[in-house]
Amino acid sequence: MARYLQLEVTTPNFSLNREKIDSISFFTSKGSVGILPSHIPFMAELKSGPVKYFVNNKEKNIICSAGFVRVESDKIIIVCDLADEKSGG
Repeated sequence: MARYLQLEVTTPNFSLNREKIDSISFFTSKGSVGILPSHIPFMAELKSGPVKYFVNNKEKNIICSAGFVRVESDKIIIVCDLADEKSGG
């Protein structure tokens, strides 16, 4: 069982690759989703807004435009047009 997730965010002008995030939450067309390591795989439409994740229990945020998110057991891949990394809560 994985203890951490790997996060990839890809846009035409921005790429973020974070290893060892603790958890992540974001909004899809079906509502809010929270992901922990070893989550069941799925793919969803990502709604514009904040993507909140934790690294060593510290909150980080990325503001993303609408796009898609793919969840694997230990990896989250977000593909969107625009993303802006923010620090703090």
